[in-house]
Amino acid sequence: MSLDIFFVAFKGGESAPFDRSIALNAFGKLVEPWNDGWVVKYSDGNYYGGTLRFDEAGANLVTGFSMNRPPFSPELLEGFLKIMRQVPSVLCFPYGDTWACSADPNIHSEVPRGMFDRPEQCAIVAAVDEFAEAAGLSWSENS
Repeated sequence: MSLDIFFVAFKGGESAPFDRSIALNAFGKLVEPWNDGWVVKYSDGNYYGGTLRFDEAGANLVTGFSMNRPPFSPELLEGFLKIMRQVPSVLCFPYGDTWACSADPNIHSEVPRGMFDRPEQCAIVAAVDEFAEAAGLSWSENS
């Protein structure tokens, strides 16, 4: 079974390009190039099995990225938060009543109309623990 997550930047109801370096700097040494994507490599040298692929929008610009079989670790979630603090964006995961997170308290005015039927479908988070709670993650199950 595979789980995919999607990270998308928005501005005025449309997907919005941002500089790829924002994401690469946020993840730091946690990601490295592999084939046509990126993989997560932990400080102990172990890799996890999924890949990160950018949605290209031009020279060094992306509108977001997808990740299959993400290793939900505090380090990875902190990387997502670093990006979300700089770019109006949401991280979507395909399950639960709350199926997206954002660090932007005004994100509901930036996403396409109707993206969220109810405001609680997108949790506004400021810390890794809030992120994990909103997504229903447990480190013992997902690390």
